[in-house]
Amino acid sequence: MMIVSSAKTFFVDLKKNRKLLIDLAKRDFTSGYHGSIFGITWVFVEPLVYMVLLWFFFSKAAKHPVGTSDFPFVVWLMCGMTMWTFVSNAVSGSVHIFSGHSYLLKQWGFNLSILPFVHVVAMLFLHGAMLFLLIILLLFHKIYPSFWWFQSIYYIFSTSIMVIGLSWLTASISLFIKDV
Repeated sequence: MMIVSSAKTFFVDLKKNRKLLIDLAKRDFTSGYHGSIFGITWVFVEPLVYMVLLWFFFSKAAKHPVGTSDFPFVVWLMCGMTMWTFVSNAVSGSVHIFSGHSYLLKQWGFNLSILPFVHVVAMLFLHGAMLFLLIILLLFHKIYPSFWWFQSIYYIFSTSIMVIGLSWLTASISLFIKDV
């Protein structure tokens, strides 16, 4: 019963602080590349360049037959890398979320469990853009929407829940162990 009460309190706090959550997520999304020449475009260019390098190495340089008969390798690779980029960036960025938002820790009545959620929401912005590019790539390769594409809604939801849990864990551990 206590778990249900805690979950209810958490979701009430999320609803109450949703404007702050969105503002912090936008700030978190843009602040990482604020001083660079290309700015926010690095958020999208960096994973795409990595995917192109992997595609080139495994399909052209290694001369191995990759992919399946149904899907080209680049489609298969981008599907996996889009997911990996979301999970990796969300969990690794949440490690130092408490030290990065220490000014919020001093506010009375602020629920600290919301902070790891901030970076996950920020990475959902990037994930949405990467999924959009993936859909364009799928359409380019004549892979058209089907009923099975609705599974994406479930996978985004379930992956987000998993990533939030991992973010809480790593953010909490990093307070005591700096090597996380």
